[in-house]
Amino acid sequence: MGIIFTGTKSYLFESFTNEFVEEISTVREDQLFLIGFKSPTVASDNSAELFRNNVQRLRQTLESYEQVHFSKIIFLSAISVYGQSWDGSSNVASPSPNDFYSLAKLHCEQSVIKYARRIGAAYYILRVPGIVGPKSKRNFISNLRDSIFLSKEIEVSAFSNRFNNLITTVGVEKIFRVIIHNKIKSGIYNLASRRPIPIGSIIQTIEEFYSKKIFCRVNISIRERIISTALIENIFGFNESVEDAIRYALEDSTPFTKGQT
Repeated sequence: MGIIFTGTKSYLFESFTNEFVEEISTVREDQLFLIGFKSPTVASDNSAELFRNNVQRLRQTLESYEQVHFSKIIFLSAISVYGQSWDGSSNVASPSPNDFYSLAKLHCEQSVIKYARRIGAAYYILRVPGIVGPKSKRNFISNLRDSIFLSKEIEVSAFSNRFNNLITTVGVEKIFRVIIHNKIKSGIYNLASRRPIPIGSIIQTIEEFYSKKIFCRVNISIRERIISTALIENIFGFNESVEDAIRYALEDSTPFTKGQT
C-alpha cells in the first residue's frame, strides 16, 4: 500500500514539491499521514459542530484502515492546543485548548496515539504553528499582508516581543522526509522556526518588502510566546530560521507586486 495521505486537497499537500510527491510514491512501507482537518475560516465556524465533524472524520479514517498494519502514523496537530495560558517555553507544557478547533486537535491526538499503540505502530504528533508559503492564508505573515492590502487593523504584541511561531511548507516536508526514511522515537513534537526575532522586525521587513505601512494596534497584555526548537533540531536536524520562513512566505505571496500602490 505504501504511504497514504489524507487531506490531499489541503494547502499543505498541494504545496509539496514534485520531487517529494515522486519520492513518496516509491516508498513501500505502509505509513499513514493524517493531515486533513477542517479549520475555521471565520470565528463563527469554530463551533461544537466543527469539533464533532473533525473527530468523526478521523475516527472513520482510522476505521477504514483497520486491516492495514501501518508501521508509522503521523498526525498534523496544532500548537494552539496549549491555549492562551501557555508561555511557550517548554515542549512538555500541559495542553489547555480554549476553542473547539484546538480541542478537536487534542482529542484526535489522543485517538491516534491509542490506535497506534493498539496496532503496534510508531506515532508522531506534530504540533504545528502557522504554516507559511506562497499564497498561504490564516497565519501571522498573511494577516500582516492583509493589513496592508485590505486596510485591516491587526492586533500585535509589543514590538520587542520575539516570535517564531512559523514553519514553511518546505520545512514540514523536510520533517516528513526524516520520519519516512528513519526510525524516530514515537512522541509529540512542537514545530517552529529557529532564531526568534522581535515582532517589530518582522513588521518592518514586510513593510519594506511591499513599500507600504501595516495597520497595527499594540496590545501589551499579549505575552511573548517562544516555541522551543531544541528537540526538533536534535531529532530531525531542523535548521529553518524565522528569516527563512518570512522570505519564503513573501515569494509570490499575493497577486500584488512589490511596491505596488
